[in-house]
Amino acid sequence: MRRTILAALLILALLLAAPGALSEDAAPFYANPDKPFDGIERAPDFADLPETDAEGYLEKGVLPGDEFVHEDPDAGVWVYLSPVLRIEVYRLKAKLEKGNTIWYEAEIFSREPVFRVFSDNPDRPRYGHDYPQMIAREHRTILALNGDFYTFRIGSKVRLGVIIRDGKIVSSMTNSGKKVGQPPLDELSLYADGRMEVRYPREMTAQEYLDRGALDVMAFGPVLLRDGVLDDRIEKKFRGLEPRSAVGMVKPGHYIAINAEGRIKTSRGVTCLFLAQRMQARGAGTAFNLDGGQTSGMFFMGTAINEPGEFNGSKFIRKQPDVIGIGFSELVRTDRNKK
Repeated sequence: MRRTILAALLILALLLAAPGALSEDAAPFYANPDKPFDGIERAPDFADLPETDAEGYLEKGVLPGDEFVHEDPDAGVWVYLSPVLRIEVYRLKAKLEKGNTIWYEAEIFSREPVFRVFSDNPDRPRYGHDYPQMIAREHRTILALNGDFYTFRIGSKVRLGVIIRDGKIVSSMTNSGKKVGQPPLDELSLYADGRMEVRYPREMTAQEYLDRGALDVMAFGPVLLRDGVLDDRIEKKFRGLEPRSAVGMVKPGHYIAINAEGRIKTSRGVTCLFLAQRMQARGAGTAFNLDGGQTSGMFFMGTAINEPGEFNGSKFIRKQPDVIGIGFSELVRTDRNKK
């Protein structure tokens, strides 16, 4: 018996030492739950900041217009500062389970602006479509991500979900309970006091959202985090590697936004589990998966910072009805150039 155990240990040692054997570097990305994000490459924290107050916001009167903007796509760093808004975006790289992955993480601190949904056609939100960077420019939105692209579901057998835009009900028809289909039509609600809340279909009606003070409600999902807990569906479902976008909240006034590149040679994409774990690592207790694939994008001062995925031989971010974003600045570009 002892000889059998020793022989087995010897064989195991030889396998581990052999070329091509599993090493710590080659282990699955989530093999160690205590350190699931080893090996991340990221530019150093941007240090060349103007004078800020104790909370990191721009001191009033330091710069003309009380705004500071830094954009360095080569280094992968984007920064916006004002006396009421602070945004820092970094590009990150790592070798994950099935190849290299590139993603962007934005940390947002806000004293006044709140996340809102900005429509291409605010008066008739179901009928307007444009490239998301154009929508962000039209509204002079400092940081924006794609939304739920609910209009894609019009005319299909999939319900739109509970959709509210600017305090008006666009759709109230939704699923029942926690689904695993795509999309499950989970709900993200945004409020004037800076709150973000996530719910499952039929936990609250459209009218109840309005009574509660919701300004906007998006329907997509899945929920990534609720009260700091991972949604139990994303451990086994929603496991495809795709370009993805997500938004989360640490507390009102402190948010995390993530966009991951995918469907390109340099980046395979990520799972919903990855998004949830990154949100947890950044301190978010609430987080929500937005539409992905060719809808996915992150936009800073009106310019896409992510590389679009490839579909049918071309790279693009599709036209959509609205974006989710925060902040207003006259410095946001307003031209119609797609780049």
